[in-house]
Formats: sequence, structure tokens, C-alpha cells
Amino acid sequence: MQEYIKKLRYPLLIISGILSALGVVYPTAFGAFAWISLIPAALVLLSLGGKVKSGSMYLYGFVFYYAYYVISYHWFVSMYPMDFTGMTPKAAVGVIALAVFGVSALQAALSALIIMVFGWFCRTALLQRYPLLKPLLMACLWVVNEWSQTIGWTGVPWARLYLTQCELLPMAQSASLLGGVFVSFLIVAVNYSFAGAILHKEQRLSHALTGGCLLCGNLLFGLAAMDAVEGDVLPWQIGFFAAALVSVIFVAVYGLWRKLHADTRLLKSLLSLAFTLCVLSSVASVLGDYANNAAPIRAAAVQGNLSSKDKWADDAGLRSFRAYAALTEQAAAEGATLIIWAETALNYHLFDVSPNSTTKAPLDAVYDLAQSTNTTLLVGTFVQSQYFDPNAEQSSMNAVVAVYPDRTYDENIYCKRMLVPFGEYVPWRAFLTKAIPVLDEINVLESDVGRGEKDVSIQTKTLDAGIGPIVCYDSIFEEPVRQTVLAGAEIIAASTNDSWFSDSAAVSIHNNHDKFRAIENGRYLVRSANTGISSMITPTGDVLDELDALQTGYVIADIYARDVQTPYTQVGYLLVWISIGAQIALIAAQIAYVIKNRKKSCKTDDKLNNS
Repeated sequence: MQEYIKKLRYPLLIISGILSALGVVYPTAFGAFAWISLIPAALVLLSLGGKVKSGSMYLYGFVFYYAYYVISYHWFVSMYPMDFTGMTPKAAVGVIALAVFGVSALQAALSALIIMVFGWFCRTALLQRYPLLKPLLMACLWVVNEWSQTIGWTGVPWARLYLTQCELLPMAQSASLLGGVFVSFLIVAVNYSFAGAILHKEQRLSHALTGGCLLCGNLLFGLAAMDAVEGDVLPWQIGFFAAALVSVIFVAVYGLWRKLHADTRLLKSLLSLAFTLCVLSSVASVLGDYANNAAPIRAAAVQGNLSSKDKWADDAGLRSFRAYAALTEQAAAEGATLIIWAETALNYHLFDVSPNSTTKAPLDAVYDLAQSTNTTLLVGTFVQSQYFDPNAEQSSMNAVVAVYPDRTYDENIYCKRMLVPFGEYVPWRAFLTKAIPVLDEINVLESDVGRGEKDVSIQTKTLDAGIGPIVCYDSIFEEPVRQTVLAGAEIIAASTNDSWFSDSAAVSIHNNHDKFRAIENGRYLVRSANTGISSMITPTGDVLDELDALQTGYVIADIYARDVQTPYTQVGYLLVWISIGAQIALIAAQIAYVIKNRKKSCKTDDKLNNS
């Protein structure tokens, strides 16, 4: 079999990369395939890892990841001709090609390093002796790679493997334990375990049991977690514990009856089942406080459906205000008391507009709207950096301002922390704009947007709830949202402008990131997108209401303020540090093994010399 795999290694890697990426881009159709889509690549890397040079392993990794990222970023073509940026069609083709193939190549080049490291580990005596560790090692490396994509402007954590499960919600709930990267960990470990069962005939059962227990355990935990929000977790806890106890008793009785000469395969299977159920019964206890206990809040997110092509026209701010005001009045008529507007729905400095302006709605107009509708508004707008620090360098900041019915605004203003490279700022501006002049054209603003520095939870005086605003790009990063919840957010309010993406797959991918932010932190998430997708998301990632792209309207539902903290909210990137620690431990174990063998060899040589 290994000879066939070696001959077909590149087609297998490409097929695996494409299938996995299709699950990210189209999770409804391909999400379930994520649990087997990595098997072709795993067969290549497990059979050849440790037998080929590091350069070859790196090439294998690059081929797999390049296929993965090109499919994940193919939606960039829908942005053509990018006329909202003012660039020429020819320049737009170059930029889009750079985005699809250049960004994919950059991310593949960095991600392939983990495959090279995996190959090095496969050559160690420890992994050759215990091949069952390979699936877990690869899962740890994958987690570190996904985490590394959150560091620096070159890291874009857009095509995360866990996004494949956003429509298979029971399989996504383990994100509340250790984050979305834990779901990625499980997917990789299951795929590589099943591949190991195919390759290692003598350890087939161990590999199959590892993959099966991780897969089924994740499913059972997910079902329990989804019921926990409804307050029905106790039956699951009892069931897990009872089944685990019965399994252990059966193993003990059967083993003694056969005088310890029982079928070891059956005993191993039952012990694996018992262990999995024991873990689930203990983990399920953290779900005990997940139920909604607060009074419902009627919330809405409005979608003005205003194209980026018209966003910077002279009267765009006034037209946008009128569109959002009309939708706000309609949502208020249906009982909404909390209404979220999209990112920069008012694309100007709200506090600087004169009352007699003919092109922009002044703050008084927003006050009038909040007062007449008796609603709390979260308005996306710009504010000057001097508002926060009089000595700061002058810049615009992408902000969310809470406006109350009593004609006041909350001075606790949130400013976007994760800025879009080449959209809101140009990194290494002096160098890159000279090296690649067209990149400067993508930045539709004349100067860089100022970056927010702090987490904000707005303790609303009208709703008795902490609202945590996040803006657009913030939501594809786990940590900013987690820090917002730690700051006291009981509801997450996401404002975004995905109009650049039209109705491509990108708008769905971005919305799916928000589903995981809700699951990870056990919060309801209200999402207002300028041109869609706007949605109301539960703590389990379920969608209460949704408005598709390029439609005008609003979504509305009853949501709940929740103060319970999930394990992930409390521990953050713990799985990343465990994964790094596991790799360090493997290196230390290999060093110890080499030293021990050398000492043993030296003693043997001494005996031979003495004799």
C-alpha cells in the first residue's frame, strides 16, 4: 500500500486540501466530510513521514495547504471590479490574483512548516515505537498553526478548520471548553487516527478506538451542551456516569470470569468506552449553569444594504441615517428595545457634525430617534482619536456608540481593535507602497484608521445588561471577543460591513466565525451587517433569525443576558500552551532516549573490552 501512496502522494494531498477547504467555504454541503477529508493527506504523511527528508515533507505540506487556501480564498474573484476603491479594472485583476494566489502562497508557506516539524518528530524513536502518538501530535501542531495565524498582520485566521462544523452544531459545542481550535484538534486527531488504522495493521484497533472515541465523545458532549441551555443537562450527566459504571463492571466481571484470559480486543473496546463516558460525565458538570435565567430582551439588528460603491459620496451619511432610522422605527414597532447598527453606518465623525448640516445627520438627530422609539441604539460611526486622548495623533477611529432614549450617549465607547490590512491601514506603508504601488489603492481611506486599545462592556442603564461591542474583523479572532466577555459583556453585539464581498461565500464564512464566538463564550450574539448577513445567534450557534446578503431589513428576536463563563472564557488559549508543551515534552523524551541508549551502548562496549 505504501508504494501506491508514494506514487499518488501529490493527488492525494491536493484532493485532501480541496475537500477540507470545501467544508470551510460550504459547510452545509461539505461540513460532515471534514471528519474524513484529511485521511488522504494523513495516509501520505504517516506513511512517508520519517522516511523522507525535511525538504520533501515541507513540499508535501505546501502542496496540501496551497490547495486548501486557494479554495478557501477563491471568493475574492467576486470582488471584481473593485470600483468602490477607485482602481482600474486592470489593477483590480492584479489585486484579486494577488489575494487568491499570493495570500494562499504566503499562508501555505508558513503552515507547511508544521508538516516539516511533523516529519522530524516521525523520525524519532519514540514515535516509531508508539505510532498512536502521531495523530495527537499532528492535532497539536495544527492547533499551534491556527493560533499563529492570529499573530501579526500577515496572519489571517480566516480559513480555520473548525468552521466546517458551524452547521453541525452538536460537533461544534466543544468550542466552549477550549475554543474553536479544540474542534480543529479533534477533527485532525480523528482523521489521522483513522488513517493510522488503515496503515498499521498491528495497531488497527487502537487507532480506530482513538478516532471513534474522540468522534463519538464530541458528538455526545455537543448534544448535552445544546440541551444545557434549556436546563436539561442532568439526564445526560446521569446517563454518562451510569453507562461508564456499567462498562467498567462488565469488564471486571468478564475478565475475572475468564480468569484474565478474556478477549483483549473486547476488553480494550469497553475500557475505551468507559473512559470516554467518565470524561464526558465529569465535563458535563460544567454545563449545569448554562440555562437562560434572566428576563428576555427584545433585540434587533438592522441591515441598511448600502453598497461600498456609494459609501463615501457627499450625502451618503445622511442617506444612510435615513435608511437606518426607518428600519429602527419598524423594529421598535415590533417591540425591540435594543437595536444594533452596522459598522460605520454613519460614515463620519458623529460628534463633530454641526446641527445645520445638509449632508450628515447630527447627534441630535440620533437622540431624537432613540427618544421617539424608546430604544437603546448601538451606532456604528467614526470618532476622533482626541476624544480619548487630547495628546494623541489625530486619526479617525472606527467606533460603536451607545445612545439612550433619555437623549444621552454612553461615554464608554468601543473602538475597533483588529484593523484590516490594506483596508483600514497599510502595514509597512513606506516600503510596501513603493514595492507594490497598487496595494496603496486598496486602502479606500486617505489615512490609516486609529486602533482601539481596550475591551469595552457597556453597562446599559436602560436594559440592566452588559453589551460587548465588536466590529467586523474583530470577530475572526478569538481573543478580542473573549476579553470583551471577561470585561463584563453579557450579550455580544457585532457590527460589520461585508459589502466588499457582495453575496459571495465570504459573507457566510464571516457570519460563521461569529457563530463560534457565541459558542466559545456562551453568549447571545446580535450581528448587524451593512449588506448582510445579519443574524441573531444563540450560545449554541443556532440562528434565531437571519437576513441574507443584499437585502434591506432587520432581524429581531428575544435574547438573554448571560453572566456564566464557559471554560474557554476562563482559560483562553490553554490548548495552545498544552500543544506547545507536548511538543517540548516529546523533544525532551527523545533527548533522554538518545542519552539512555548511548550510556547503554557504552556499558556494553566496556563489557566487551573487559572480556
